Amino acid sequence: MFWTSPINLLMKSNVAEYCIEFKLQLLSFSLFLEKWQHELILIYKMEPLLLWNNLIFSMIMPFLFLLLLLFLLVMLYLYYSLTITQTGIYST
Repeated sequence: MFWTSPINLLMKSNVAEYCIEFKLQLLSFSLFLEKWQHELILIYKMEPLLLWNNLIFSMIMPFLFLLLLLFLLVMLYLYYSLTITQTGIYST
C-alpha cells in the first residue's frame, strides 16, 4: 500500500508498530520518487515547450479564429452583394 490514512496510523496501539509503518511508508515514497525521477526531470525540461504551446493556443489561436470569422463575413457579404446586383433587385 502506498499511503494509508493518518487516522489508521494513529489508531495503532503500539508506538513501535506506528514507527515501523511510518518508516515503511517513507521508504515506499522514496522508492516511488527514485522510480519516477527520470520522468519528472523530463517533464521539468519540457516545461518551456509546454508554456509555449499554451501561449500559442491561448493567445494566438483566438486571433486567428477572429481573422477567419472576419474573412468568412467578408466573403458572405461579397457573395450576397453580387447576387443582389445580378438579379436586378439592387441594380440601377
